[in-house]
Amino acid sequence: MITFNPLKSISLNNNHLNSRSIIFSLILSLVISTITFSASNYNPRMNNQKDLLFSSPSEWIICGPNSWEELKNYLPEAKMSGVTIKVVILPPFQSTNICTEGSYSEPFQNNYIRWAQEIAKLSLRYSNIVQYEIYQLRENLNLGYLRRAYIDSMIVAGKTLNPKLQFTTPYKIFFVDKNATGNGNGTSWTNAATSIAAINWSQLGSMPNDTIYISGGTDSIVYAKQIINMKGSRNYEVTIAPSWESGHNGDVIFENADSSHSSGYNILIYKSSKIKFTSFTFRSTAPFIQYGDEN
Repeated sequence: MITFNPLKSISLNNNHLNSRSIIFSLILSLVISTITFSASNYNPRMNNQKDLLFSSPSEWIICGPNSWEELKNYLPEAKMSGVTIKVVILPPFQSTNICTEGSYSEPFQNNYIRWAQEIAKLSLRYSNIVQYEIYQLRENLNLGYLRRAYIDSMIVAGKTLNPKLQFTTPYKIFFVDKNATGNGNGTSWTNAATSIAAINWSQLGSMPNDTIYISGGTDSIVYAKQIINMKGSRNYEVTIAPSWESGHNGDVIFENADSSHSSGYNILIYKSSKIKFTSFTFRSTAPFIQYGDEN
């Protein structure tokens, strides 16, 4: 007698089942076991009015008066099961209604700075909260229901409490810090690129609001010559701006003492367009920004 099934015993008698039947039954048992394991990870509270998205991290939409408290109750179980969570907050305007229990995420409604702070506090207790986002953020930014400056302040509020907590944006953000010592991919201050030229420009400008933030340290940082070569057209403007985050919000200074025409520049731009510089200090005996013809 061979017995193997986590749901219901399947008894196989060698006297009337050949080896091929035994192998088939074992495979079927394994398949049933896999399905059972997946179903055990399903939680009807996840995604509330939508089917659970089997992704990593799993989305928890704050919908209904009790959803926030239900999330708190579920987090210990989710952490033990290795389930990571992305918290989704309802926006001021929804072109597609995903919540039938109300237009706002409760209890903080459209106070997104408070949401960022509370989610960050909760993520310090439960490290399986790894991300949060505002549903349909791009549409709300485009229609003026939310402002980019407010979203930036919200992100700061969250990262002040938990720097590891990520906010999902519909636009790309890169970071430049000449003193950074990470891998240089520009996706965080830890791994900031050390120059504007080191940014992967091919990823920028395909959608609105892409931004490169330059670190000014705690007081100021002086940057030598910077070269931009986007090598291709962009659909939307890319903004290059000083950082507003604590520890990086000092003065950003572009400086060049070379007065010759060929090398006397702070910023050299090759065949690039739709670039916006804002709120920098330039110190130079030559033109601040120079345009070149090279590809």
